[in-house]
Amino acid sequence: MADIFICYSRKDTQEVSRWVRRLEAEGFSVWMDLDSVDGASLWAKEIVQAIDDCSVLILMLSRHSVESHHVVKEVSLASEKEKRILPLKIEPVDIPPSMQYQLANIHFLELFRGDEEKIYSIVVRALSRHGVAAGAGPEAADSAAEPAVAPAPSQAKSIWPRLKHGLLALREGCSSALYRFWMRARPRLKQLWARLRPVLLEGPHKLWKRLALGVLAGLVLLAGLWAVWPSADVPPVSANEAPVLDNATLRLATQAINVRRVKKGFLQSDEKTLIGSAGVFRSAGGKLFLVTSSGWLDLKGLGKSPEIEAYEIWVTFVSGESRVVSRFSDKVGNLDLAVLEVDGRGLKPGKHYVVLPFRPDLELSQGDEVVMVKSSPRLNSTSNIQTFGRIQAVRDLTAGWKTCRAIQSDAAVTEANRGGLLFKEDDGEFLWIGVHVFEPGAEYDQNVSVYAGDFLGVEPRWYPCDPGGAAQALREIYSANARVAK
Repeated sequence: MADIFICYSRKDTQEVSRWVRRLEAEGFSVWMDLDSVDGASLWAKEIVQAIDDCSVLILMLSRHSVESHHVVKEVSLASEKEKRILPLKIEPVDIPPSMQYQLANIHFLELFRGDEEKIYSIVVRALSRHGVAAGAGPEAADSAAEPAVAPAPSQAKSIWPRLKHGLLALREGCSSALYRFWMRARPRLKQLWARLRPVLLEGPHKLWKRLALGVLAGLVLLAGLWAVWPSADVPPVSANEAPVLDNATLRLATQAINVRRVKKGFLQSDEKTLIGSAGVFRSAGGKLFLVTSSGWLDLKGLGKSPEIEAYEIWVTFVSGESRVVSRFSDKVGNLDLAVLEVDGRGLKPGKHYVVLPFRPDLELSQGDEVVMVKSSPRLNSTSNIQTFGRIQAVRDLTAGWKTCRAIQSDAAVTEANRGGLLFKEDDGEFLWIGVHVFEPGAEYDQNVSVYAGDFLGVEPRWYPCDPGGAAQALREIYSANARVAK
């Protein structure tokens, strides 16, 4: 394999390729994913293998590469494997916090200043000090002199992030295990308590027995509180820091929501079931929060004076797992968006779902490539539908009862896409940018998505997902004379 791994952004391909061709002409063994990866499915495996086999990682720094999640991952991986890192700036740029630790105490070379021939000779000397010479194989690299540039630090990393992650994972596991144990063992525990109660609460030494029983109950209570206590005190409507998605993980972006509502009619009950799309934008305290279009809740469709007999929502994840929605919020931020809360215990990110990756600083322009992802219309389907297109316009308009930033694209042109999630493709990665909405007769038409940043950070109004909660939401949001049917 190659001695030199080139870490760069594809947006800088032209400039980076010019320097790579010069190194290859001098006899250096260079690995660059533009030429070396055969098929997108092998990308991650090839990248890891190439970093394993290289002696030096050349980091081509630019305004594009410092914002690329792939570049950050490659630098972090090289740092963990204690590879030599040689940073080369192809334009003036500041090092972001995500790279400052890995590049601490490492000298930067600026390719854009001074004479190019002189700069190239400095690069060659730096590679030589790193143990890489023109035409030299791995054996020559191993026997070369110690480089002047310090290796990227890895051993000195704090163990607290890993310890914190482990404790949170342990807590989630204990919570799920306790719940499953209680549901299975509850009948036997009741029988056991009926037998032990006379022994513990009656007879000699009953005071000490009661004290011991109180201590045991306190320990059980503390364990239960530790298992279910929220991991963060932030409002639910805010985005997690989530990794970007690729073609493989995009299929986990949307989940199917099933809404069943029954209202009392004159002669018989009016029952309706809807199947829509939603996506997980946050995970906190063992709960998952999903966003969808208000239209799928169909509260407005119940009418002005409904008597509600039943109202329930459940989510079917792409893995086939189902969860009942415990509470919901409609018209979040006075937009045509709704938020659902489900119990996320036992569900794992990357297997059952992914948290939608959102970047508020991502630029949106006409002509940008986008993809609309929505759940299959079939009940309990474990697949989704992806429609590719381009942004036609980004403008301000009224969606619901508020002016918001709207994204118009040809990736969503039917009412069936309502609640679907819009992603922008950026340097081979997919970032979440909006939620598709549809309201006949409204200012916005069938191919508009509400910008995700307009509802994140809003404190929602929660309602229990039952007839009482639906009636309350109708009264408070839509000024309807709703009530629960007797």
